[in-house]
Amino acid sequence: MKCIKIITVALILALIATSLSSCMVLNHRFDYIDKTNVTSIEIYDLRGDYHHDVGFYELMDPIYTLSAEQYADFLDTLTKLKFTSTLILIAANDPTLHYSNTMTVKINHSNGVFETVSPYGYAEQYDPNEDSLDAWDYGSCDYSDWELLLQSVVPQEIYNSEPKDPYGTFSYNEALSSATASGSNIRTSGFVNSTGLDYSRYSGEPLSWYSVEAILMRAKDECTIEYEHTRLYIDKEEYVYCIEFMGKSEKECIYINRSLATILAVKIPTTDAGTENGVN
Repeated sequence: MKCIKIITVALILALIATSLSSCMVLNHRFDYIDKTNVTSIEIYDLRGDYHHDVGFYELMDPIYTLSAEQYADFLDTLTKLKFTSTLILIAANDPTLHYSNTMTVKINHSNGVFETVSPYGYAEQYDPNEDSLDAWDYGSCDYSDWELLLQSVVPQEIYNSEPKDPYGTFSYNEALSSATASGSNIRTSGFVNSTGLDYSRYSGEPLSWYSVEAILMRAKDECTIEYEHTRLYIDKEEYVYCIEFMGKSEKECIYINRSLATILAVKIPTTDAGTENGVN
């Protein structure tokens, strides 16, 4: 009798889990893209050892930008690629989105919309009308087809080159000394992220503990200026990150340690921009 009760309870729990779960087969094509509204198509190299998720394009430059003459053929081939995925979703669990180590495409439109496309299904789409950025998973395509598509537009010497470190290097000690000596607008306390995260369970290079986009989001919490673009620099000896927010008349450099706690913010007029923040 006891055995029957155990089996009955197990079956009930299995039925509940099944009822709260779902299986979705996704088939996606990019045939909805209006070619007449495309303003640029950029190729980003994410083949490094870094963990990339939403917003990678804010911290790095594309390795190649297609000419306008290349748009039509590229988009014609892209729309023929079929992206398919089978997702088993358990209730209250969302899939984790991140980009794999491959080249990724960003397509920009005249109305401010942009979308990213990667062979393994991770993507973002921005709609300025709703001021929203959505991350989603549309499935994977045949990787050999993806390679042929990129090889048809990216020069061979760029496509076959070794992945380069997309981020600059700097010395935090030099940056602190220079900013102090120059009398720059410096903050050393009162930060949103004054407390860091626990990284004791991690090993290896600190940049592999968190995505570069997580570092950027923490830095945005501290930024006090209106900026047009950003750059990431790394002190690999002190394990300090410098996120540079560049505005029209000034820039602000936010310094974050390995636990993602903010330790310094320096505001500098862009007319004096150069090496005063220790970045080369």
